[in-house]
Amino acid sequence: MLLHTEFPFSTLFSFFVFMALALYALPYRKAPGALYFICYISLSAILALESVGELVSASLPAKLIWRNLEQIPLFASAPLFCGMVMELTGLDQKKLRARLFWFSLPIAVYLLLIFTDSYHHLMRSHISIESFGNASRVQVQSTTLSLLFLAYDRVLFMFSVVFLLYRLQFVSRYNRSQYWLIILSCVIPYICFLLANIMDIDINVSVASVPGGLILCVAIFQYKLLRVRPIVKDKIIEHMKEGVVVLDPNHVILDLNPSAVQSFAKLGCTTHARKLLGQHLPSIFEAQPELLLHVENTTENEFRLDAPPHYFSVSLLPIKSRSLRTGTLLIFTDISDQVAYETELVRQATVDGLTQVYNRQYMVETTGTLMLKHTLLSFILIDIDYFKSINDLHGHQTGDRALTQVAAIIRDTVGDSGTVGRMGGEEFAVSLPDIELIEALHLAEAIRLRVAQSVIVNEYSGAELYCTVSIGVSTMPSGGLPFTELYQAADDGLYQSKHKGRNLITAI
Repeated sequence: MLLHTEFPFSTLFSFFVFMALALYALPYRKAPGALYFICYISLSAILALESVGELVSASLPAKLIWRNLEQIPLFASAPLFCGMVMELTGLDQKKLRARLFWFSLPIAVYLLLIFTDSYHHLMRSHISIESFGNASRVQVQSTTLSLLFLAYDRVLFMFSVVFLLYRLQFVSRYNRSQYWLIILSCVIPYICFLLANIMDIDINVSVASVPGGLILCVAIFQYKLLRVRPIVKDKIIEHMKEGVVVLDPNHVILDLNPSAVQSFAKLGCTTHARKLLGQHLPSIFEAQPELLLHVENTTENEFRLDAPPHYFSVSLLPIKSRSLRTGTLLIFTDISDQVAYETELVRQATVDGLTQVYNRQYMVETTGTLMLKHTLLSFILIDIDYFKSINDLHGHQTGDRALTQVAAIIRDTVGDSGTVGRMGGEEFAVSLPDIELIEALHLAEAIRLRVAQSVIVNEYSGAELYCTVSIGVSTMPSGGLPFTELYQAADDGLYQSKHKGRNLITAI
């Protein structure tokens, strides 16, 4: 029998196979499940070397040391395999780490008892040497307690299989092939042992695990990485200003470029950049329900995300292979500057440049709209008294200061109750939806008093001057009446205030 005569070499060969798989996966270590896979395969390589050490050792104590060391990778592999499976299926990282911690506690107890067994003999009732091909290895008779720990180790693997079977109902047909391959990688070592017994060939765990390791590598990197995620991280994508994100069918982040990390931060994501890979997208963007809604779409679409002062245009492109959806590509384009520019254009078109209140055109359009939407509307016209004299005696800069100061007083007094605008020259207007005449008069009086009490300073001479305003107020039910009637009524009231001596309020 070949494996009888050259068994240590076949075990050593399995070490090189496992190391090759670990090195192959190393460049993709940030992919979901890849780091657990690397650790799992590396432990299998260590187990192979320790098995060789046991087989070539001459004395029972030396073989026993190697056997004890073999227990570390043998039992630590189970929680790593569970972690790999749960991360591949998109389990939240916090929950994953918590589960692995509790899964690992019994294994830590087992290893402690194994290495101290010579003092209490709780794990092994008898130890001897048995032949194994042309070599020999330790034969142990396990206690009931040791068998319970062994059963626990097998239960962890079975848990992974059951978990995958449960998840099959939530994934696409394409990803089911991946899950079945992972399940097969768990079962195939037992098949190898069964065939070895039938053929009367001695093999150990390391050799029996080689086919499973190869299948597991194919399951992770062929289905999850090499087809969904780009085969090569193109330098162009890495240096793109647009954020590029690749998701698997379960919306787990497979890959993203540096611009995407910056985009996530601007959208309120607090997850550290190094921890974004493998995260479930909905769990880190709970504050952006619109994003989660669009990600569910199966067709290409484009939408906008707002997180003032940051704005993004997001393109969604489903990734398909043979008509099956294998993932999603998201492209985040920062349009903050464009939105700011458009906002500024709107502001310049609607806001008076000097006083920073709305201009005449905006006031006419807005008041007309308010008259259609509301059943009652009050309108106030305010004119600075003797404004020409201020310009003539103190200069136009002082006149401009008077305009901005009066505008600020009106805006602060009105607050959220209405809309303030400059109708031209020294005339201002206030639109007050759903405000009765008596309330509008109180507001006009407050404006008149505050203006009269304010001091305007001539920057050149230092002289202080005061100004007053004349006000006209009109109130009428909207009812489809044109704005011109409301304006004319307030203007008539303003004219009467001027005619009666100024610094007065007249209601029409």
